Amino acid sequence: MKLIACSLVLFVWSIWNRHAISKPVIGALGSNEAFVLDGEDVIPGEFPHQLLLERRNLNKWGLICGAVLISNVYALTAAHCVENTEVKRLRVVAGLHDVTNRNVSQHHPDFNEGPEFLTNDLAILTLSDGLIVNDYVQPIQWISQENITLDGYSCTISGWGKDESTNHPEVLQKVSISLISNQRCDDILSIFYNVKTYPGHLCGYEPVKGSCKGDSGGPLTCYYKEKAYLAGITSWNIMGDGVCNATFPSVFARISYFNKWIVENTP
Repeated sequence: MKLIACSLVLFVWSIWNRHAISKPVIGALGSNEAFVLDGEDVIPGEFPHQLLLERRNLNKWGLICGAVLISNVYALTAAHCVENTEVKRLRVVAGLHDVTNRNVSQHHPDFNEGPEFLTNDLAILTLSDGLIVNDYVQPIQWISQENITLDGYSCTISGWGKDESTNHPEVLQKVSISLISNQRCDDILSIFYNVKTYPGHLCGYEPVKGSCKGDSGGPLTCYYKEKAYLAGITSWNIMGDGVCNATFPSVFARISYFNKWIVENTP
């Protein structure tokens, strides 16, 4: 398997806003930590659209988030993963399965970041060199129809984030999660927190399973007639005492909501 590390010409169009909420805070999942809660190992090549987003600190590259390949030159990630980071300190790694076995942006105009409610949490990465498509590196088609209903679908979160034992897995992890309506999502969140989603959010809920810090930017992959489609980008989850809580929904940037913006900025 040939692994590719690619630097970025980063047009991080990020789209987020801040809305104050009651504590505990909503976790920005890309805060240099990562979890796939109750995940299992992925088969090599199962998610060829999955990218690893790394940042260089001093002379060492380290995982900060996931990303998703949507063409050989464009990728999507969560805006909070790349805000306030110099382009020269970022790279994506494609074709990666086991992190122990490798060779070595434009924000949406309404994006904001902080320890509050994240909205419009999406960014486009422009790769400095186009990637060569193979069995392990392939772009994914995203769901572009804005009014499509995904409630009840079982879709898959993937990432190299920390697991429940707070250890980073060596092998890409995945977990299936059921999608729910935003109203149902709000109902669950409002049991304990003053939080509401908005149309650009997509929620998944499966007790014990879900996403957490650092899986941010990675794909929510749904399947229709055995073909993979990108439905969301992992964005945030409820946290308490620094730990993600899978008893609450995982929240994603709803790709279909941003279809026009993505098309306009990926010529």
